[in-house]
Amino acid sequence: MNVPVTFDISKDKTLLLLWSGGYDSTLILIEALRQGYNINTLYVNLKNNDLKSLREMYKRTLILKKLEHKFSKQIQDKIVEVDVTRQNFDELRYVQPTLWLIQSLLYTSIKNDYICFGYLKTSVFWHISHNWRDAFHSLKKCLIISEKIEPLFPLEWTTKLECHKYFKLYFKDIYDLCHTCETPILKKGLIVDCGKCKPCKNLKHTNILLEKEKEK
Repeated sequence: MNVPVTFDISKDKTLLLLWSGGYDSTLILIEALRQGYNINTLYVNLKNNDLKSLREMYKRTLILKKLEHKFSKQIQDKIVEVDVTRQNFDELRYVQPTLWLIQSLLYTSIKNDYICFGYLKTSVFWHISHNWRDAFHSLKKCLIISEKIEPLFPLEWTTKLECHKYFKLYFKDIYDLCHTCETPILKKGLIVDCGKCKPCKNLKHTNILLEKEKEK
């Protein structure tokens, strides 16, 4: 099976990946490390769904430790918070990418040559954003960012099915750690096992984190 992740850039460039911990962005992270790129990661907690964010961050921690050990490389991971309060989370479907992008452009603690997005050929957002690259550079001007930095879409011509098949075939141990549940089931404030999906496995540590979060 062909590698679905295409970078087509020099290996001496530094990448900043907007990494949620989901399948698409995690596959980009794995392939960047495997192919020898210098890559760092950024997570933006919009604080609109604390349970989902906590779970995502927990899964990211597990994946990060595994990848750092696997590739003998320390990954600089940054988490920033943006307080967005909305009753209807679906309204954030198109706002979220912009908020993540703004934070990535403001993240200047290290020099980045490219900002990586995990949008695929089949992503809804990708199809309605024909001028996304132009918007990227316009936003740079609005934020008065002079550094030369470009957007990168390593999965631009890959479907979600192709992405998942490749990921599961070659990196199943990490594939099983990825976060997928958008609406976890709660019982007395803890996530319960729905019995249907991988993210509902190994909940002991997640629930410990939830208990600590409630005590704050």
